[in-house]
Amino acid sequence: MALDASDQQRRVFSVRFLGDDIRHAPRSWKTSPDFPGLAERLPAGAPMDDALFPRLVG
Repeated sequence: MALDASDQQRRVFSVRFLGDDIRHAPRSWKTSPDFPGLAERLPAGAPMDDALFPRLVG
């Protein structure tokens, strides 16, 4: 018996953690997820210091 996907709810939670030494490396292709405007805000090689990437402290 095949399940009809339209009858099922699906919830997804995805998290990506970055190390404190990560640097911005703009790509010429569309990335997933897309970060509109990030290349204009962060130059290549800059630390990922942007509101899109909040710093977690513990």
